[in-house]
Amino acid sequence: MEQVADRRRVIITKPKRKPVQREIEDLALWGFIIHVSQFLSAAVPLLGLVVVCLIWASKKNQSKIMDRHGRNIINWTISSLVYLALLFMISLAEPIAAAGLAVIFGLISIYNIIRGIVYALKEKSIPYRFSFEFF
Repeated sequence: MEQVADRRRVIITKPKRKPVQREIEDLALWGFIIHVSQFLSAAVPLLGLVVVCLIWASKKNQSKIMDRHGRNIINWTISSLVYLALLFMISLAEPIAAAGLAVIFGLISIYNIIRGIVYALKEKSIPYRFSFEFF
């Protein structure tokens, strides 16, 4: 901290944040928002996907890590549709087994989202578990 002395008082000024540090904090915030927005699909179907696509489209050219976050989420969303189609086919033959698999799939989804949030706050990007690589 910088101190400026006068005869009667001392003024302490706070150091200014560097622009790079602010940019990293903004990336962490946007990474957090893009992962959390997936929970919007629980309230309104496909709303989470729309929000993710909008954020990804607006931020992917600004940062490689935001591009990676968006790709990971879209890959997981497409993978989820594949898994849900398989669950539907299984439910036609074995409804009880499909119900158990649906619970496991739901838990994996929540785990992946929370894991994505944690890594986004660390300014890192990791692929979701059990996700196919489309993009």
